[in-house]
Amino acid sequence: MLVVCYLQQTCRAYLVSIMQPVMRAISPYVENCELDLLRLPPGTTTDTLDCNAFNLYTVCRAVLDAVFVAVKYAPPEMRRMCAFIRHNIESQWDPP
Repeated sequence: MLVVCYLQQTCRAYLVSIMQPVMRAISPYVENCELDLLRLPPGTTTDTLDCNAFNLYTVCRAVLDAVFVAVKYAPPEMRRMCAFIRHNIESQWDPP
């Protein structure tokens, strides 16, 4: 939560500039991404599940692509925070 708050304060303009267009583009698909059979209406077909799985993949891919394409424009604060988090994760999961 601290990271999110920090990034919202220091990198808000950057985050909005990369996420706003992709959020508009994926909004028609978001409603049809459910894969949990307990949350879907009774009688949901395999075709619906396949379509929802494709929609979910499309939405995730669009968000990730937007982030990866814009990484070179990331503010220094964000780069430092991500590098710090990465270093700590790697040191915990891949000890020397």
